[in-house]
Amino acid sequence: MIMTYSPEQMQEIKKVKLAKRQKQLAQCGISTAVVNETLVTVGDYDRNYIDWKHFIIAQIARIGLSNYGDMTGWDINELVEDLAEEEQGSNLWFDDAEKYFDAMEGDY
Repeated sequence: MIMTYSPEQMQEIKKVKLAKRQKQLAQCGISTAVVNETLVTVGDYDRNYIDWKHFIIAQIARIGLSNYGDMTGWDINELVEDLAEEEQGSNLWFDDAEKYFDAMEGDY
């Protein structure tokens, strides 16, 4: 029997599959986030992004500094200063990734 789905149903099915895959990767110790409805990996070896700061910088480059500031509520000057000063491993960047890009930290 062939099932027919509405575009909204297909979107929901895709979202559920993405969340399931993200959880599987997290259980394997792989951190992930969602960009343009695509799962990307964040971490040390063989990942899309080196760390969460690298991920956030890439998203700023993708959507623009002003748009990122509008989306997150960051003061642009403070954001630029923190990007320049904050340690690579800071939780600050994961917090933004988790809040605005559905990030999930891998289980280490």
